[in-house]
Amino acid sequence: VNSDTGSLGLLTLGNNITGSITSTASFGIIHTEGNVGIGTTTTAASRKLTVAGALELTTADTTIGTTNATFRRGNSGEAFVDAPGNVQINIDSNDNQTNAFFSVAKDAKYQELTLGGVPTWKVTTPNSDPKKILLFFHGGAYMVGSPKAYYPMMSYMADITGFTVFVPDYRLAPENLFPSQLEDGVATYKALIDDHGYSSSEIAIGGDSAGGNLSLVTFLKLRELNEALPAAMICISPWADPAATGESYNEEMADKDPLIGPLFKKIWSKFNMKSAIGYYVKKEDVDQSNPLICPINADFSGCPPVMIQVGADELLLSDSRSMIKVFERDDVIHEYKEWENLWHVFQLDGEMEESTKSFEMFRDFLNSYIGTKV
Repeated sequence: VNSDTGSLGLLTLGNNITGSITSTASFGIIHTEGNVGIGTTTTAASRKLTVAGALELTTADTTIGTTNATFRRGNSGEAFVDAPGNVQINIDSNDNQTNAFFSVAKDAKYQELTLGGVPTWKVTTPNSDPKKILLFFHGGAYMVGSPKAYYPMMSYMADITGFTVFVPDYRLAPENLFPSQLEDGVATYKALIDDHGYSSSEIAIGGDSAGGNLSLVTFLKLRELNEALPAAMICISPWADPAATGESYNEEMADKDPLIGPLFKKIWSKFNMKSAIGYYVKKEDVDQSNPLICPINADFSGCPPVMIQVGADELLLSDSRSMIKVFERDDVIHEYKEWENLWHVFQLDGEMEESTKSFEMFRDFLNSYIGTKV
């Protein structure tokens, strides 16, 4: 399987795949069915190739392995390639084109810039209001992901919500461990105000998965520093419990979640680890009572209004439910949606009917607190 350039997206392969994987893509998820034999693997982006399926992937600095997984899209059509047998698939794209799997919203564009020294993509469509700002932190367990990988999803977020979206390319583990990501989260937010002239009342922060964690802990740090707080926050399947103490961290839920279930099953069975917290936090610094690591254990008094959306068939379901209990305890204005029969961050496919509805809910929520409604 050869991905020459661009963002790979989701790729489903059949049985008896042999040979090698070569990728210069910024991000990808490969789901395999059955036995897979891989010869050599190289990737210019190193850990930025994520693998799900019966596959061992060795890159320059880490090995990723997961168990069997089969991915099937919702009722809006296929978002992947299903290729049984021995195959070679070439995927060509460039930074200005949609990749072969996830489309980009019509007339979307991006601009590369820096916020507080952090490389960042500014994503807009003709619907984007320049005075409504969403600082969105991408997911990827603090180890993978990039603005390029999230461009399709963020193009739909910008188009449907009417916001201008900034996506920081924050530092990743294992090269950069906690609190590097938090430092970048605070720096990018402050740069929007100090360097770009936005008011905190014009800014919402948000993120998915690890990016949801980062949005939550960025608020906590901003409050600690007595900085002006964002006007609102949105979280998609936030990784609010990296210590994996919640009830949804189990085999049954892992089997339902095609995106991260296989990875966690490998962590549990092969590496005999309870959680993935040690991948981005030094062993001596792992402390689940630290609210800047595990925000389910934080005091969220004074938090701006928050909307959380999560799939009902995903491993991190209990993270969101725990956060709602925290918000209720601390009198935080919040809205909450569980999507039945959907998996972790299904919104990566912006064309799904459910994704459109999800972005519309975020639009209505955000516009209740920032600017005028669209």
